[in-house]
Amino acid sequence: MEGQNAPKKLRVAIIGAGPAGLGAAIEFQKLSFVDFRIYDQATVLREVGTGISLQPNTWRLLDLLDASRNISPDEIFRPNDQHSVQHRNGRTGELIVSHGPRATVANHLHARCFRSVLQKALLSIVDKSRLRLSSRLVKVVESASKTLSLHFEDGFVDEVDLLIGADGVRSVVRKFAFPDHKISYIGRTAYRAILPAEDILSIPNFPDAVTFWHGPTDWVYTCNLNGGKYEITVNAVEPADNARVSWGEKATLEEFRRPWKDFGPTVQAVINKVTDVQKFALFAGPRLDTVVARGAIALVGDASHPLSGAFGNGAGFALEDSYALTRSVSWAQLRGHSLKDALDLYDRVRSPHYHELYKILDEFSASDAVQKENNLSFDEAVAHTISGKWGAEYTWLYDYNIQDVWTKAAEAEDTDRLSRDTRHNVERVSHLYTVSVVAFTAFCLPGMFGALNGLGAAGEETATLSNIANAVVFGVMTVGGFFSGIICNRIGVRGTLVIGTFGPTLLAHANSFDRSLVSIASLYTNAAFGNTSNLGSWFPVFGAVTCGISAVFLWTASGAINLVVPAINHRGRAVATKFTLQNLGSAIGGMISLGLNAHGDYRGRVSNATYFTFTSIMCLALPLAATIPLPSQVRRSDGSRVIQHKFNSYQDEVKNLKKVLSLKVFFLIVPFLIYYQWDLSYMWNWNAAYHTVRARALLSTLFYLVGPAIIGQVQGWLLDKKEWSRPKRARWGVTLFTIVTALVWIYGLVVQYQYDKQEKVIDITDAVFVKSCLLFILYGLIENSGMVIAYWIIGSLGLEPGQVSSFVGLANGLGGLGSTLAFVLGAVNVSLTWQLWANVITFLSSIPGLLYIGWFMVVDDNVIQRATTIAVTSTSIAESSASSGHEHEQYVYCAKDYGSLGNV
Repeated sequence: MEGQNAPKKLRVAIIGAGPAGLGAAIEFQKLSFVDFRIYDQATVLREVGTGISLQPNTWRLLDLLDASRNISPDEIFRPNDQHSVQHRNGRTGELIVSHGPRATVANHLHARCFRSVLQKALLSIVDKSRLRLSSRLVKVVESASKTLSLHFEDGFVDEVDLLIGADGVRSVVRKFAFPDHKISYIGRTAYRAILPAEDILSIPNFPDAVTFWHGPTDWVYTCNLNGGKYEITVNAVEPADNARVSWGEKATLEEFRRPWKDFGPTVQAVINKVTDVQKFALFAGPRLDTVVARGAIALVGDASHPLSGAFGNGAGFALEDSYALTRSVSWAQLRGHSLKDALDLYDRVRSPHYHELYKILDEFSASDAVQKENNLSFDEAVAHTISGKWGAEYTWLYDYNIQDVWTKAAEAEDTDRLSRDTRHNVERVSHLYTVSVVAFTAFCLPGMFGALNGLGAAGEETATLSNIANAVVFGVMTVGGFFSGIICNRIGVRGTLVIGTFGPTLLAHANSFDRSLVSIASLYTNAAFGNTSNLGSWFPVFGAVTCGISAVFLWTASGAINLVVPAINHRGRAVATKFTLQNLGSAIGGMISLGLNAHGDYRGRVSNATYFTFTSIMCLALPLAATIPLPSQVRRSDGSRVIQHKFNSYQDEVKNLKKVLSLKVFFLIVPFLIYYQWDLSYMWNWNAAYHTVRARALLSTLFYLVGPAIIGQVQGWLLDKKEWSRPKRARWGVTLFTIVTALVWIYGLVVQYQYDKQEKVIDITDAVFVKSCLLFILYGLIENSGMVIAYWIIGSLGLEPGQVSSFVGLANGLGGLGSTLAFVLGAVNVSLTWQLWANVITFLSSIPGLLYIGWFMVVDDNVIQRATTIAVTSTSIAESSASSGHEHEQYVYCAKDYGSLGNV
């Protein structure tokens, strides 16, 4: 949420609305910390020129931008033979080289289309309110604070932190960034024409393919564009005195036909079909050593590599630049780095790529030099040119995967920064340690009490007393859940976690998570001395109150930590690990209890030693909780840092709570939050009612060990599987949970009605005990899975940390309400059959809301990442963009000497 203290947004100006500019705009739309505008000098956006190639690397990026869906198969051309490009002798028509398809995915095969098709596909995704046409950039002023003031021809002025030059080979932005860089005419001109396809295909034996017809130095390019149109492009030498600094000027047929007198009849027939043609003088400039400047300027597309050609991959290069730049800006923001750091990473990714491209051009020049030296014939020169310039060794340009390259570069930079950070070992702690502390406190506290409660009746002979105590515990949690998030936001997660483990020491020196030592001690006192002691029956209830107070804090802290602190694709496993250790603790506790009560082949309470053992283990939680690092001290595995919720006032926190309460998703998930802890009362009471002490201990062990501790980790891993989108994981997760849980409850009903007729208490030596084991394992599975799903969904809604704390607190309160009602049913001696039906009814009532949330309301990872990760250093993008004050001009650039070129 943004308030008065929210960081200023990064102000970005994109000059040029071609593929590079539109691609950058689409990606910047996904970054909530960016405020951008696109400027173009055109009054109406239209693509100058004819066709454009869509190579495999281009298609991959169009998929990523979600733009490929906007390109109809009817709008592109792919040859029937699936060959990407044919190279023929322009005199004889002989096919010399034919490069076959390189893409492994059918819809990524090379295609050709009108430039307007690509522009339309990209423009349809861009927020049009951010596009300003008729905006010709004429002056750029750099202030002392490094912000840039952009002055346009119509008098409009914009001040930005980042200026992106997407304005073509004759870039105005590049001229400002590199004042000494000059472009010049290269002595070649391209001519382009569009003809009816039937005119071209009527030429005898004409290949309907993407074809180059080569001469010694010039070439003719023919390609179907679908829609009944054929593209003719030629590239020929033209003296400088005949060329003009223009783009898309109408040419005469005489100058168009002049270079092709030595070409064969097929090419001559093509040339003679042309009746209207445009010319494009080709310009290039010195190679750039870098594609960034002044810590605030980035060049993308043709502006970043001022060459006369792009290997039929100009759109791919442009979108690769835009992807690498926007990802680098996001990378820097998430890690608290500066804008300069972002641009440096972008430069480290793209400049080496263009240097490799320059090497290819050097090889081309060497090939041309050899041809000139040897005075080759037409056919010899063509063969030499094709073998030297159009071999398969250059096709890697089209298979280039910018996503992999950028990811490796970012990972290398993260690793390098960590190794150079001399403070890292002192101040920065891995998020894995934080997750481990939460998990081990869960092992010590709810794990041990879970083992005790898993015995049924909290180890007592009957469940009445434990049902009353548990009802009080969860009743207190119900009330406390509405306030625990606010307190957590005020004192921080570490303080909240410590309070949750410490409890009211003045009265009982109790630790608690979900249940406290006061509760354990009170149950033990009641068991050892009976209600005739001085403490009487009030002590268990008092212990339950203190337990509930402490528990709600620890539940809130653990949820807030696991849903915010770990890296985005570790949070499912963090939640699962917490419950795994919790349930492993319960399983081990069950084993301890089984060992201490191995001869208890009777219905009754457990031994006193069981209580003492559990209490000793629980005492370890407090010192563990005190070591948990602050969020600002945590370094995630991806190098990013954790957002810190800023507490302003209790009034603001109450408003924040009200906003959470007003969310549609909150109302939808309420039934499930009431259900997901309802089931424990019935499960524990069922164990106590039908089994001997040692059977109860074994069932408790299996309940926590098999489903939660083992399968729970698998569930967490699947929920974090980044190969699937988070919405897809959510849909599969809630659907499978619903199906499995429904089947388990059906089986539970069958067993319950059978056990209603059971007169003899069941021991581990009885054959029917196998049925008890299977059912209790399944109960453990669905009980744990429900909690993991609930927490994971809360963390998948795109909420900021303060809202997460409030939501988790409310979830604990509603879960406590469900548990309270369930334990009340047990306390008033409602039959187990009706307790089971209460579980089934609450489950069925919760499913519609759960499925709707899972299918339609879970957001993508990038939304969650933005909400839970911000810059925390003084040189961050957010803070550097917030600088203000009087501007002192350090550098002024006017475009008057370059004005005739405009923003291409």
